[in-house]
Amino acid sequence: MASYQFQCRYTLMDGIIHSVVWSIVSVLTVGVGAFLAGYHINKVITNKTVVLNEHGAECGRLSCDIGWLEMACHALLWAVITVCTFGLGAFVYIYSIERLVRNRSRLELYSA
Repeated sequence: MASYQFQCRYTLMDGIIHSVVWSIVSVLTVGVGAFLAGYHINKVITNKTVVLNEHGAECGRLSCDIGWLEMACHALLWAVITVCTFGLGAFVYIYSIERLVRNRSRLELYSA
């Protein structure tokens, strides 16, 4: 049986850049951008993950196909839930983001 391994190529510099950009977006949008940041960061991390075969050679990658409209609609729903629950919905919201991104992801193996 073949053994595969995931390797994330999301660097520290990528993290710093995304943190700065999403901080600015959140300030400019009076906090609304903070609800979208989680989706985008999880999507980028997923898209920067490659699959290695048993010899360590790259043989595929993960790909997330979630779009901005779907992110915005999902974030709007959870923003309402978070406000209605006086912030307690935010604890479930972070897992909801992860679930949505994983459900929209697929494994793409390269052809030999």
